[in-house]
Amino acid sequence: MVHSGKYQQASLGSKHGHAGGTLPESEKRLDLLAARTGRSKSILLKEIIERGLEDTEDYYLAHQVLERVRSGQETTYSAAEVRRDLALDN
Repeated sequence: MVHSGKYQQASLGSKHGHAGGTLPESEKRLDLLAARTGRSKSILLKEIIERGLEDTEDYYLAHQVLERVRSGQETTYSAAEVRRDLALDN
């Protein structure tokens, strides 16, 4: 069965015809970036994934350290202790 435009979009869950509604905008931005930089979309996507993965890793690993600090499982030092131990006040 073939759906007309508005019914197909409604069945996919958004006014853009894609679940979440952000894919067309992201595709436009990627197309524009590729055109402006002269880089292929596949190279740009690889870079976006790598940067996003690094940011995501940083976020979750930092969150784990914060939880250990809050629970007393991670050693912390005051600024005064660091200055004293490194002889920065002399």
